[in-house]
Amino acid sequence: MPGEEQLYGHGVSGCATCYGYLHRGKQCLVVGGGDAALEDALHLERICTSVTLVHRRDEFRAGRGVQKRVLESKMIDVRWNTEVVEFRGKDGVGLQSVVIRNKKGKVQELPVGAAFVAIGHDPNTQLFRGKLRMDLNTGYLECVGRTTHTSVPGIFAAGDVADARYRQAVTSAGSGAAAALDAEKWLAAQSSVLEKSDQPETQKSGESAVSSIGWTVILALVLVSFTLGHVSHAFVGSGLSGLKPASSKEGSASKLAEPPSSAMTSEKLKSSERAKIEKSRPKSKVK
Repeated sequence: MPGEEQLYGHGVSGCATCYGYLHRGKQCLVVGGGDAALEDALHLERICTSVTLVHRRDEFRAGRGVQKRVLESKMIDVRWNTEVVEFRGKDGVGLQSVVIRNKKGKVQELPVGAAFVAIGHDPNTQLFRGKLRMDLNTGYLECVGRTTHTSVPGIFAAGDVADARYRQAVTSAGSGAAAALDAEKWLAAQSSVLEKSDQPETQKSGESAVSSIGWTVILALVLVSFTLGHVSHAFVGSGLSGLKPASSKEGSASKLAEPPSSAMTSEKLKSSERAKIEKSRPKSKVK
């Protein structure tokens, strides 16, 4: 349609719930006749000055409850048997008007600040047609249960390609997070399967590694025990005579523990003999 691609995102949109608040206080237009179009019109009547609902047929395809609310609203102007011909606007300004035409050929230009096309959604899933399970009528991918798993293991669907009901940015973000979690769990399961398949060789190598480590530890303990025993024997045999005290306390301890040498023993014996001789001598009286 002329002007649709140029003005998309600048007044022309496909989601009134997402972008309706950006056009608060403006005249808006909604294209469509299904549930989505009528719900968009009811949403916009609360934030826009007026809402024009353009439908190419003479009856809605939406539910009766929604139809009743739209037809009873004084803010919504329904244009039956009418279609949009062109979107008009300027660069830097955005959408300014929409040209419509009814079945009688009457053309009219409506000044609006925003237009929302709600004639249905075509999910971009043609690439997976015939490869993944999907609804052939709508094109939406079908997931397994309430997960993001598709019919092919390892492929996950998130966002509007698998959501025919809500189609909102926030729900798409949530389904993207769910798909990431499902993918992580699936990869973990695959890695565990690969580890189990390689378990015999891994177990053998693990056992040999443990065995070699065990023998190394035993050999190290034996060497340490032998070295300590040899060093302690050498210290005792030498009488610790070659050790120098590291501090005064260590020095006194080493002196107490140090055995008497032969020279010291003979010197003490001589001094004791001299003391006995001196005692045995008669003391001279001083006059």
